Amino acid sequence: MDGTSWPRCDAETSPERGYYYHPSRHSAGKPIVAGWWYQQISQLNFGKDSWTWPLDCRWVRPSEDHVTATATQVRDLLARLGRAADVPLFAFDGGYDPIALADELAGDNAQILVRIKGDRVFYADPPARPAEGRGRPRRHGTRFDCKKPAAEGTPAAQLTTRDNAYGTVTVTAWARLHPQLAARGRWAGRSQLPIVRGWVIRVDVQHLPRPTRAKKTPWLWWSGPPGMTPDLDLCWRAYLRRFDIEHTIKFQKATLGWITPSLRLPEQAGRWTAIIIASYAQLVLARPPASACPGNAPATQPGSPPAGYAATFPGFARCCPR
Repeated sequence: MDGTSWPRCDAETSPERGYYYHPSRHSAGKPIVAGWWYQQISQLNFGKDSWTWPLDCRWVRPSEDHVTATATQVRDLLARLGRAADVPLFAFDGGYDPIALADELAGDNAQILVRIKGDRVFYADPPARPAEGRGRPRRHGTRFDCKKPAAEGTPAAQLTTRDNAYGTVTVTAWARLHPQLAARGRWAGRSQLPIVRGWVIRVDVQHLPRPTRAKKTPWLWWSGPPGMTPDLDLCWRAYLRRFDIEHTIKFQKATLGWITPSLRLPEQAGRWTAIIIASYAQLVLARPPASACPGNAPATQPGSPPAGYAATFPGFARCCPR
């Protein structure tokens, strides 16, 4: 899942605009724009390309709570999927609140994987209280500092594997950790702050595919249904593939013209968004027959980006009119 803004900076009469992050446009020196915010869910794959399968895209009103809107979107998709044999894994970037999402989706059949900052602090459960103990029971046990993981005890699970692009990959996980929450923001007004437990995962790679970039050690938060443990190999690979949805959104905007129309009403933008998502789905469906259509190689060979298929789509339609 990922979100993106539809800039409508000069549309002063357009209703329900909000201020959102934008990577290239700025307002008063800040990377923010006035417009609408859309949130998209896409199914990922592990192929060496940037294709995704669009599953859902909706407008998030500025008056909505972002965590509640995200959880509602996840639940709606779970209802469409039904009781599948595998519990779906939803990957989020660092802009999402992992603890709030874990608390909101605690009773749902979903795994969540969210990137967290490398300076976060968590706590283990406190030791059992003696029978003769007095005073208020402890809520937090041993401190876990992501900046000093080696000093925080033995991890619950560890995986070492080999990848062609990243070399030796070491994934280390610590179980049943929770943050110390404060009575503000989402948690304000609660008489008892919740204990939200999850797994903290550290991914260390030998090298990056591009040696010109500085290597960083990502930290991830995982939570799922009771009794379930994370698949470490799936987690680190799924988070890396999460960036494909960013390429999908960029393609929808730049090539398919998602945010090109200057629409005034969000209802109009919603209908145009549905057309764009359907158009992208047509390209996904056209991949196998387009690869076999004469004259389309090499743009439609396995591993080719969506732009190659988009350029050959008119010829494919003439070649295979049915």
